[in-house]
Amino acid sequence: MKTTPPTNYCALNTLVAYGAFAEALMFQAARIDHLDNRIRPALGRGAWVICDRFIDSTRVYQGTLGEIAKDKLAALEA
Repeated sequence: MKTTPPTNYCALNTLVAYGAFAEALMFQAARIDHLDNRIRPALGRGAWVICDRFIDSTRVYQGTLGEIAKDKLAALEA
């Protein structure tokens, strides 16, 4: 199974601009949901899971580009 990263589109499929920290919170919430509903069940069935652009993308986009401190991002990952 190949998974895809969450996006910052709302339910109406229009791009919504949020601050970097709000984006980081939403991405982390989406990742938890993705882990619980897609990745862990697939691993439980014995499937291989390839998931790219997970935490590293947040470190770049919200961390480096959005100027969120590394310790705040680390706290979200814990």
